[in-house]
Amino acid sequence: MKFAFFLTLALPISALSLSACASKGSYPSLNPRPIEAQAAGLLTEPDAKSPVQAASDPAIVARIDAAVRSAQASEGDFSSALAAAKSAVATAGPMGSESWISGQMAVSALDKARGPVKTALAELDALLRQVLSGAPSEDQARVETAIRSVGEIDARQASAHDALRAAISR
Repeated sequence: MKFAFFLTLALPISALSLSACASKGSYPSLNPRPIEAQAAGLLTEPDAKSPVQAASDPAIVARIDAAVRSAQASEGDFSSALAAAKSAVATAGPMGSESWISGQMAVSALDKARGPVKTALAELDALLRQVLSGAPSEDQARVETAIRSVGEIDARQASAHDALRAAISR
């Protein structure tokens, strides 16, 4: 009990005694000095200039267009494989039966039909890395737009494939 009382008094007393340790004297003002007021304009950031973008590289544009065309052209093959897989999955019997194996093979063929889109995405990704490693150019926006476009195709195909794979795995 005495110890707790001692601590409650000792802390405030020691804080008060230490605060009086500073000697009296004249100290410099913390206000800005005259030279600092003169240099105020020198301490601002320079205006940021937007970098000049290089013109599109025709070779890169051709590769972008080829990748997008390849992905779009493969949609017909995917649609055919999707119809066949839906039919095979709908008629699939119990796990291990011949009809179930046929359904599994149709889902695998559907997965293979997604190959051109995956290849196009890989090509566009490589192009984006190439464009980003060089000087700023108009090609970056073009590649990013193509990636979004092919990515939407891939997402639709992945959704259809995953739904059939889940149905056959019941």
